[in-house]
Amino acid sequence: MLEKYMYIGQGQDCIAFVKFEYVDGSQVVVGDKHGKQTLLGVEEFEVDEDDYIIYVEAFRANVTEETIVALKFETYKGRTNQDFKTSPGVKFVLQGGKIVGFHGRSTDVLNSLGAYVSFPSTPELLGKWIKSYEEYVKIHSRCMGQVGLPVRSSLAASYSRIFLSVQMIPQSRATRAIKEGGDEKSIFELVFLI
Repeated sequence: MLEKYMYIGQGQDCIAFVKFEYVDGSQVVVGDKHGKQTLLGVEEFEVDEDDYIIYVEAFRANVTEETIVALKFETYKGRTNQDFKTSPGVKFVLQGGKIVGFHGRSTDVLNSLGAYVSFPSTPELLGKWIKSYEEYVKIHSRCMGQVGLPVRSSLAASYSRIFLSVQMIPQSRATRAIKEGGDEKSIFELVFLI
């Protein structure tokens, strides 16, 4: 069985680093440490091959700089790396589907964290997105760079921006303006500004 691992390094008043180990095909990929390891210990969280992350809860505060001070992962099967009710700082949550990757920023500590989320491919959801995308392309046919579509839903209400990664619609220039990556019909890239 090929498990995935997350390593969360503890700092004096914050999360010192995160590191992810995952399976790509049949290869185990060991990621870099994002932040700097301290002598205060490392928490290891294992995710089984048939399980995945659906929820991340974190608190951020200004210790010496803006940092993540607490971090909790939860899987589809209900496993968590820790159980805290509250922590100092401002709480934020990453959820809404199968979390398939992370992005963020770090210095000597973990400063910010975002997630890449995969949603199930339902005809209703795809139809709405395709229609919105086609209307957007008609209006902005000369767009260059990232294309951001307005999203009106409870899922998007707490995020600053959402970008849609569309690969199922063969368009020429407009498709190149959309970010690449993921499953042909179900990956949306959520960019969290925290």
